[in-house]
Amino acid sequence: MARDRRLTPERWCSQRPSPRVELDASQNALRWPARRIFVTRWASIFVLFCAAACAATVSVPRTGPHPAGTTQYIDVPYPPPPARVEVVPPKPPDPGAVWVDGEWGWQGKRWVWQPGGWVAPAPAAYFAPWIVYRLDNGRLLFAPGSWHAASGEKLPNPVVLEAARNGLDDEGSTARATPPPAPASSVSRP
Repeated sequence: MARDRRLTPERWCSQRPSPRVELDASQNALRWPARRIFVTRWASIFVLFCAAACAATVSVPRTGPHPAGTTQYIDVPYPPPPARVEVVPPKPPDPGAVWVDGEWGWQGKRWVWQPGGWVAPAPAAYFAPWIVYRLDNGRLLFAPGSWHAASGEKLPNPVVLEAARNGLDDEGSTARATPPPAPASSVSRP
């Protein structure tokens, strides 16, 4: 006859050493489900709190496709680099303000970062984010992000109310203070 090796509440509680007053197996068995319920509830609350903290709290514009007739594609030799990290400033007091992420734009022979920011778009306007298409022959076509009316007509970019901050200088390296000058050496050189 095979021995039952399953861990039951009675066996689990009887195998644990307890520094407190010894309880018999039936009393420990009654406490075991309560501990599990307590831990499960707190774990659930923690998961819900983390999910709420990660939820999007930034107002974003309505998005849509680039209209077929009005979009001008640019032939580029290579795709844009990864997006830069931007710090989103507090929302301006304008109730219609929405956040538009920064993007890379093609200027001449290189990619140039265009920071994102809070903007107040025209009523019923939508934003068409940048896209890159690779054709069958290997060519890349780039269309920058643009604003459009519901009819597909291209609109001018809205005024940026508050631009993003990124902590980088113009060259893309981390901005640092200049180091102090080296102390003069007491040893004289010939």
